[in-house]
Amino acid sequence: MAEELALRLEVGAPQHTGECALNEVACSYLARLRSRAEKLYPVVKEVVEELEQSVPIPKALNDLAALLVKLFVTTTFDNFLVRAIEQRHPAWAGRIRQIEYSPVRKEVPN
Repeated sequence: MAEELALRLEVGAPQHTGECALNEVACSYLARLRSRAEKLYPVVKEVVEELEQSVPIPKALNDLAALLVKLFVTTTFDNFLVRAIEQRHPAWAGRIRQIEYSPVRKEVPN
């Protein structure tokens, strides 16, 4: 993911691997003159949505999915937690309700 993000943001490829690589790319972008976080977020979201199916679910999310609770709240825009829950509890697959909020989007989800 980090390599694709670096390409789209037109910054150098990350020197690190794993989770540190995404942070490195984001920091490289933000260090450039006139770069703004508001422009970074949509590009990161787009890359994650396109590539997340090819990325393994992090262990911490698999551990959370093992809990038998009816409500999870997350502030991320990816579907890793949903994927982890559906893998852990196949009977819940397709029945998980996700609610999104965007301060710039005016419509309310169903």
